[in-house]
Amino acid sequence: MNNTQWQIQDTPAIVAGEAGLAGLQWLLHSPAMQAWLHDQVAALLTQPEQCSGCTLQRVKVKPGHKVTAYYDVALRDESGAPSHRPIEVTWRAATAAAEETLTPAQLQQMAEIEALALAAPFRRLALADGATAMQIQVAPLDSAFPHLPRLYSPPHLRVLLAPLLGLPPKTMVQVQPIRYRPRQRHVLRLTLSTDETPPTDLQHFFAKVYQAGAGAVAAQMTTIIADRLAMAQEPLTALRPIAHLRNEELLLYPAVTGLPLTQALPQGGHSLGDTLQTIGAALHHLHRAPLTPALRLPQTTFGAEVKAAARAGEHLAALWPSGHGRLLALLDRLLAQYDRLPTAEAALLHRDFKADHLLLTPAGLTLIDCDSCALGDPALDLGKFLADLQWWYTLADREGAAKASGHFLQGYFRGYTAHERKLGLARAHLYQVLYLLKNNVRRFNHFNASWQSQSEQMIGLAEQVIQCP
Repeated sequence: MNNTQWQIQDTPAIVAGEAGLAGLQWLLHSPAMQAWLHDQVAALLTQPEQCSGCTLQRVKVKPGHKVTAYYDVALRDESGAPSHRPIEVTWRAATAAAEETLTPAQLQQMAEIEALALAAPFRRLALADGATAMQIQVAPLDSAFPHLPRLYSPPHLRVLLAPLLGLPPKTMVQVQPIRYRPRQRHVLRLTLSTDETPPTDLQHFFAKVYQAGAGAVAAQMTTIIADRLAMAQEPLTALRPIAHLRNEELLLYPAVTGLPLTQALPQGGHSLGDTLQTIGAALHHLHRAPLTPALRLPQTTFGAEVKAAARAGEHLAALWPSGHGRLLALLDRLLAQYDRLPTAEAALLHRDFKADHLLLTPAGLTLIDCDSCALGDPALDLGKFLADLQWWYTLADREGAAKASGHFLQGYFRGYTAHERKLGLARAHLYQVLYLLKNNVRRFNHFNASWQSQSEQMIGLAEQVIQCP
């Protein structure tokens, strides 16, 4: 297909892969498509002129099947006050796949949203266009989370939170969606105030919303990590939820004032080395915590993580075939090398241990997002953090990744024998390469002009790292 001839009605063919990477870039970034999407969203509003624009936040591609994009819609009310509402837009490769009517579950949820007066300024929260195989869904619509609409309702939240937090009768609750991922997960920011509350004294909380039954599991995981770190008596604590509201499948967390470690890395400084050693020592204690028979958690393996990385990179087969081939070759090589190493004793893992999840606060270091822990090789957490350090230093075009990694490993391996350290580093090294590759396919926006050169850099880096254990 010639890009000078692409039209809105060509989107199913573009999603099917007939136009390659250039077609997907046109779908997501061309002025024509941006104007068309703006018009589609504006048509959902009671007053179309309130739509100021749609900002792309994240994209997921299933080659030959669908493209899912998440946008923030900028809105202005009659007084000019700004707000935003997240939406999900899905384009499919077949026009027949886009149903032009809402499902019964969506209709039922729409009725609840209208009863709670949560739709405004939208008059409709869903749109399906059969000609372009496109669907739009507006927060808080998500039939996989039937309870989500009432968690957007300030009066309902005030009733829920009043006994937990001892709220004054006239407390106001403001709800701001932070993450809207239909069928996956949702995060809300809650701000509490009264008429007399000065701006500096506003109370902030985060609500993580789960599907049926998953909230209790997440609460258990978070508590386990927090308890184990507390036993270590290191200056690193895990953020605990204030409450688990079972009927709402919600974990409520206090907002933490702090600086993500990612923002401290490029600056470096003497204190950063001490901080990284502290992080390493705390992770060491987490991994060395005794496992009891009553501890029932999912287990993960290197092979499972390799398969996950391969799935994450499936879209490269259509967009960058040579890069996809290099990715698969590296993954095969990693798996073969890992299988030759002695089996690691299972430990309690955070499983998403990275700089974004470590906050530098006035009270010390705080670890967040502890709700995906598992049992497995402790090298997983080590390798993921090492890859994350490498990632941020490379993006900032700064030296210092090796030094920072050395401080972290010094803290972690303190007290290990030379043999234990050698085996632990060998496995961590392979996980590091694995997560460098996975970060490459998940973190880059593969639909911007510079993505291929950046991906070349990261895959090249992974190829270098695997040569130099």
